[in-house]
Amino acid sequence: MASNQWVVGFFESENKYSVLPYSWLIFCGNLWISKWPKSGNVPELIKLLAEPEIDWPTYPVKIVSEFFYVDASHRTDETFRNKCDEYYHKDSSPLEELPINITSTVVLEYMHNIYLGVMKRLIVFWTKGKKPVRLVNVESISDELNTIKSYLPSEFKRVPRTLEEAEYWKATEFRLFLLYTGPIVLKGRLKKSLYKHFMLLSCAIRVLISPETFKLIII
Repeated sequence: MASNQWVVGFFESENKYSVLPYSWLIFCGNLWISKWPKSGNVPELIKLLAEPEIDWPTYPVKIVSEFFYVDASHRTDETFRNKCDEYYHKDSSPLEELPINITSTVVLEYMHNIYLGVMKRLIVFWTKGKKPVRLVNVESISDELNTIKSYLPSEFKRVPRTLEEAEYWKATEFRLFLLYTGPIVLKGRLKKSLYKHFMLLSCAIRVLISPETFKLIII
């Protein structure tokens, strides 16, 4: 691990997840231990990669995932309106006609970003993409999704449809696939590296949308 990165750690004794600077971690044998501030604004200390103090207490932690800091420039209202990032824009937005700061006013929400965005694109890659990422037997997955229908509780608003119909899925159907049915029907059918990639997304979204875990992501 590099010193310019954070990790996501799980504190088993507290049953809580938290983002941690790598500099707070100590590797002891086969066990990771995390230093933790005794007081102060902990989220801000994490964000700033604050150096741990000698008297901070330590706790056993399990490292779940890690991610690096990327030194990229922030998107601003000016760069958005000038379409400086050509790969980000499909067309002009009607919001550009309003006298607002688009990047700080318009909220990015996960229904379009994740379910109708990332999850939909992943399924397109797996069903219509290049051979290295394509599913071998789409029909068998669709058959299993049809089988699962009769076992879904009434809390789910929509029952699964086949992957061949994914182009017409609603956001709730992509959510169902990402969080519930996908981990089951893709296991053993998707390449291990791709399945792990999918499960990282599934677990991350599950943590972030759960009221219980989201408020504990920063302890």
